[in-house]
Amino acid sequence: MANTLKFGNGEWYGKKDTILAYNDENNNYKPLPFNFSRASSATFVNKDGLIETVGIGEPRVDYLNDSNGALLLEPSRTNISLYSEDYTQGSWSKTSVTVESNSVIAPDGSLTADKLDFSASTSARMAQLNSPAAGTYTFSVYLRSVSGTGTFNIRIQSTGDTPATNIVTLNEEWQRVEVTINYTATNPLVSYIGYYIDDSYLQEVYAWGAQLELGSYATSYIPTSGSSVTRAAEVSYQTVPSGVIGQTEGTIFVYFEFNQTPSDINGRIFGLWATSDTTNSIIALINQSNQLQVSSFSSSSGAAVIPADPATLIEFGRIKIAIAYTSTSITVYINGVLFASGNPTGYFPTSLTSIGIGSSPTSVRSLGCPIKQTILYNTRLSNFELKSLTS
Repeated sequence: MANTLKFGNGEWYGKKDTILAYNDENNNYKPLPFNFSRASSATFVNKDGLIETVGIGEPRVDYLNDSNGALLLEPSRTNISLYSEDYTQGSWSKTSVTVESNSVIAPDGSLTADKLDFSASTSARMAQLNSPAAGTYTFSVYLRSVSGTGTFNIRIQSTGDTPATNIVTLNEEWQRVEVTINYTATNPLVSYIGYYIDDSYLQEVYAWGAQLELGSYATSYIPTSGSSVTRAAEVSYQTVPSGVIGQTEGTIFVYFEFNQTPSDINGRIFGLWATSDTTNSIIALINQSNQLQVSSFSSSSGAAVIPADPATLIEFGRIKIAIAYTSTSITVYINGVLFASGNPTGYFPTSLTSIGIGSSPTSVRSLGCPIKQTILYNTRLSNFELKSLTS
């Protein structure tokens, strides 16, 4: 199974506006830089388990629960929770709560995490009120037990009260606690922090990194200090040398962590194209119903060769997908199993010159999931090879 391009799988090389893949040619690796863009700074979890910030256009390889790392390609999100690290500020209302500022090392390695003391009352809480437009919002915050034991909880409410729905372990000390709610904008949206065990409040907790964002899941941390902050969307693509992309046949393999429904209408897993993702192209996407679709476009027309429908539903988890194409067939294997097939006759591209990973060239349409590995072959692998590759 000779391949023409390798990307990821623990081998990551990136700098501003670029992240590298490698070309296998006569067992000699040749650098193939992917264009990478993001018009803002952003954060990720580094190899030491700390949250690190990178500047505009710098790619992020995230190591949260993954020693090999995964390329983050996220949609744009805005943190509307003011003073995400400073709970002494007046935007955080406090009911029987005292705050000790900068009392312990935070998840980013700085002395900026606050201690919240709830011991004065069993109804003690700290909250922040927002009045955003209607929509689905997720509140998250990093919490650490002072005593080393206990159960973390946060809540978000407008007309009701929703407890935390997800807990992500950052390291041995810190956890990110998350909750999502459908907000109707009829009452202020209230996000607040508590600390419970056996239905009773414990006395103290360390807190850092509060985030309230429009979306059904929490994305990477966006620091704020008095006003909302937006992290821009990311795009990663490349125009490759001749011979890297198979023109009449080929296979592309993508290994990614499918951990949330795409926030864009159609989140791209990958795209091969010459002009755009709807002209001379083959694209694979997951829609907002978590259904896979693979489409093929000639220079003048296109079709969903494998249409999105309930039969192509993708479950959350680690996905290894291989899509093999020729002018008469497109075959999809997922996690070692034949998933779907179709016929692109009449819609097959006349040329393919570029590849995009996790996003679209003409509009972001981000998959929004960490990309662990991508391999491109300029031949159509056999079904046995597709099964082996994705197992």
